[in-house]
Amino acid sequence: MDDMKSFIPGYGSQSNVARLLMLMSLFLVIVPGIIIAKTARIHFGGVVIMADVIEVNQVSFTDDATQETFIDNIPKVEFTAGNGKQYQVDLLPYLVPPKVGEQVEIIYLESDPHSALPNAFDRGPLYLSLFFIVIGLVLFLRSAKMMKQRY
Repeated sequence: MDDMKSFIPGYGSQSNVARLLMLMSLFLVIVPGIIIAKTARIHFGGVVIMADVIEVNQVSFTDDATQETFIDNIPKVEFTAGNGKQYQVDLLPYLVPPKVGEQVEIIYLESDPHSALPNAFDRGPLYLSLFFIVIGLVLFLRSAKMMKQRY
């Protein structure tokens, strides 16, 4: 019965490795692709305006592993969207937050003003996502070659 295992399609370590590489490559292509799509959507389709900082909230949290306490400064801004309505939105945490009464540049999707973010795009995540997509495509091609040799 053990000698029959070599005749069963898909049985064996090489085909399992190929399947695993295929799954990993799909993950490495799909997840960064979603990140790039969301970033590009707001970056290229967003509306850029100035917003007034109305308050800065401090949120603290403790790392369970090191018992170190961190404090995030989250500014709340108020702005008038293109539809004429006033919106108040909490932005992402700042290392050095703006002071109350200052103006900051934000970007938001016209269809969803609550999607407001500081207009300070860092291209690092974009390049990192593209790197992972390339790695995923290389793994996909390698796994396809392994599966082709197997069958």
